[in-house]
Amino acid sequence: MNNSQKLIIIYIGTGKGKTTAAFGLAARCLGHGGKVCICQFIKSNLKTGEMLFFNKMDNTEIYALGAGFVYDVSTEAELREHRTMAQDGLDLMRGKIMSGLYDIVIADEILDALEMGFVKTEDIIDILDNVPQSTSIVLTGRKAPLELIDKADTVTEMVEVKHHFQKGIKAVKGIEF
Repeated sequence: MNNSQKLIIIYIGTGKGKTTAAFGLAARCLGHGGKVCICQFIKSNLKTGEMLFFNKMDNTEIYALGAGFVYDVSTEAELREHRTMAQDGLDLMRGKIMSGLYDIVIADEILDALEMGFVKTEDIIDILDNVPQSTSIVLTGRKAPLELIDKADTVTEMVEVKHHFQKGIKAVKGIEF
């Protein structure tokens, strides 16, 4: 596909749809013969719908780069594992981006890893400042610092109006994972 214009796109907010929007862009890119790399921070589940789907697609690489959900009661050892995996994920993502082989690189939930202190804003900015001109980057998570919002070309906030969790409906296969 080879775009001549890189874009930095951020999806934030408490509402559902950030990852879904990012994967919609992946589908568009793949539809035009492009190449996509998806780096999922925090997530460790290899049985998610997106992992099962994108692993079947040509021109796509997807990586679960986390230790799973982070809980308020996580031990220091568990948090250390999250930090290590996030840092390793950041290094993998940097290599994929700098290779120039991908039209889109998605950093799913990297902003949550940032908010939890597993990665640093300056490391993300360093990567964004060195992205090849033909690669667009998508960052997702609940919040983004102003430095990243200022650097982005497009920022969309998903606002929760209502969610089925409020009715006690647990995560639904094919909807949440």
